[in-house]
Amino acid sequence: MEPFYGKSEEVRLDRRRLAILCCGLTAQEARHAVFRAMDEIESRMNVTREILARDEFGAAAKVARGMVAISDELGLASFSRVAADVARCAARGDRIAAAATMERLIRIGDISMAGIWDVRDLSI
Repeated sequence: MEPFYGKSEEVRLDRRRLAILCCGLTAQEARHAVFRAMDEIESRMNVTREILARDEFGAAAKVARGMVAISDELGLASFSRVAADVARCAARGDRIAAAATMERLIRIGDISMAGIWDVRDLSI
């Protein structure tokens, strides 16, 4: 795994997972697949934040678990780990921990989304 850094967070990208996702695709198809997946992650982050604000912990945990699956496919190891933390905090109904972990997920998400585009060849 390759680390890249944001403000105060180290984010890990598993290039092998990304390569598996892009295997057999043209460079354009790979970029499109990654873009769609990242767009879905961004949408789910927004939904999770809104749901947590309404204290709908079960729904938030479900959406966060979906982010884990998508980010695993992209090789976003750090993001996946923190999304799983959000899901666990929400499943416990721990409002404070879920909010704090969600904010961390947003920071890591920003760094991850910028960092994934640093991978030069998505058609590995």
